[in-house]
Amino acid sequence: MKKVIVLLIYVVFLSFNILGKEKDEVSVFLEVELKSNGYVGETLTYNINLYSTSQEISDITETRPFGVSDFKMIKGNVERLSDNKVKVKGKQYYKWNIGRYFIIPEKKGYFTVKGGEYEVFFPVVKIVEDPWWGRRKSVVYDSFVLKAPDKKIKISPLPTNIKGENFSGAVGDFSVVSWLPPGTISKGKEAVAIIKISGNGLLENVEFPSLSQVFAENCKLKSIDRRENLSQENGNLVSEVVLECLFIPTSDKGETSVFQFSFFNPYTKKYQTVSTEPQPWNNSDEYTPVDKSKLQIIEI
Repeated sequence: MKKVIVLLIYVVFLSFNILGKEKDEVSVFLEVELKSNGYVGETLTYNINLYSTSQEISDITETRPFGVSDFKMIKGNVERLSDNKVKVKGKQYYKWNIGRYFIIPEKKGYFTVKGGEYEVFFPVVKIVEDPWWGRRKSVVYDSFVLKAPDKKIKISPLPTNIKGENFSGAVGDFSVVSWLPPGTISKGKEAVAIIKISGNGLLENVEFPSLSQVFAENCKLKSIDRRENLSQENGNLVSEVVLECLFIPTSDKGETSVFQFSFFNPYTKKYQTVSTEPQPWNNSDEYTPVDKSKLQIIEI
């Protein structure tokens, strides 16, 4: 199981009203989520969550970002849902995800992730002296600065005793799929094959095995168009690489060879290889035009 270190900083604000309530104690704290260890090249998620017993928070601003050396950093999307209620030690809190980052260590060792600072703004009702109206209630905005704690993390090198010969350098959990777009594939005419690699982790600048081997029989590879995309799913960084392979068949009938992709899976702590299925073609793959004279038209 993934061991997640949760560090709590409690900050208690006393002696003010929140939007007309009786004088109450409002409890606010930060929660930092980060694995205590990882591997070189692994995409780690760094979450900063804010908990408050009051829902009345007008704004949250990052005044100083967190910092860590020898890591690549990608900023993720936050999920600021004010109706996300949770119970902590029997007390109800509202939870906001105020920061999410994906950090990828570039070398082994022990590192310190320095926590950033956040300014939290509250609407506060105070009694003011008005020269015309006398004592009255007025809503003002007060703010408090919360500092996230520093976090130490151990980064291990990838295992070397069982590394596969065709290891791509990718670290994550990936799958591959391939297909031939619909249409006629004929000898000597350009055709297209698609290979898609996707999954949790970073595929940026990852080198793939020689694709000429995939098109070694009954065809010849002409060019490759590579497209990359990053997205976020369930709090994880998801990479997708699409390889559009332009090839020339040397026969009216044949198939592409198997495409294999090897990577290190930090969840299973093992090297894995995933493969596509061969993609066959022949001249009979051509679409048959629809004979419109045989269509039955039904009036409604």
